[in-house]
Order: sequence, then structure tokens, then C-alpha cells
Amino acid sequence: MEPIQRENQESFDSIKPLRPPVFLFRKIIKCIAEEKKIKTAKRNFLYSVIAFTGLISSLIWVVISAENALIGSDFSNALSTIFSDPLPAIANWKNFGFFLLESLPLDYLLILFAALFILLLSRRYIAKYTVGMSSIMQSMRAIK
Repeated sequence: MEPIQRENQESFDSIKPLRPPVFLFRKIIKCIAEEKKIKTAKRNFLYSVIAFTGLISSLIWVVISAENALIGSDFSNALSTIFSDPLPAIANWKNFGFFLLESLPLDYLLILFAALFILLLSRRYIAKYTVGMSSIMQSMRAIK
């Protein structure tokens, strides 16, 4: 049995150990780093889409509330006085302007503008993460 083992040992001695190319380690590390970037970009994109969807649904509620507040106030009636009888409105423009400001539901309008601002801001982040994700994917294709 010993001569067979010696023969096997001699056949394995002629095999040289594999030496991977130097660039292979860097390429693997770079691919792992790119995969982490993709994972982060996907997570950020998902958060942005969820926030955008929530903002759209809250914006609908804010628009309906602002519309009801505007209808309930005397703002539309006061504004129509300018077109129906402009001379008294122009003659007393200071009082008329203050009356328009007092009848305007500013709290609802401020909430509406804040919701619109946040909506546009989240849209910007969605675009940023979409572009970031596509550039990362292109660089991954170039590596492979």
C-alpha cells in the first residue's frame, strides 16, 4: 500500500498552487463596495417613494381642508365685490385690503404651501436617488 501512496504523493507534488492575479482582489473588493452602495441607494429610494406616497395622500387631505375653509370664509364674497362694485372698494382700499386679509384662512394656506414644499423636496430626493442608482448600476456593469 505504501508504493501507491508514494506514487500519489509524487503526482500531487507536480501540481503548483494557484496564484490569483493581483487585480482580482481589488476587483472583488470594488464589487463588494458597489453592492453596498446599491443596497444603500435602493433603501434610500424606497424611503423616498414611501415618503412621497404619504405626502401625496396628506396633500389631498390638506387641499380638501383648505378648500372647505376658503369656501366657509367670506373671502370669495369680498373678492367678488371688486368685480361687482369696484368704486367703493377702490375708494376704501385700505379697509377693503385688511378685510380680505382677515377673511383669508391663512393657517390652511400655510399648511398647504408647506405640504407642497415638502412634496417638491421629496421629489428632488427621488430623482437624486434614481440617478445615483443608475450610475452605480452602470459602474457595476463596467467592472464586470
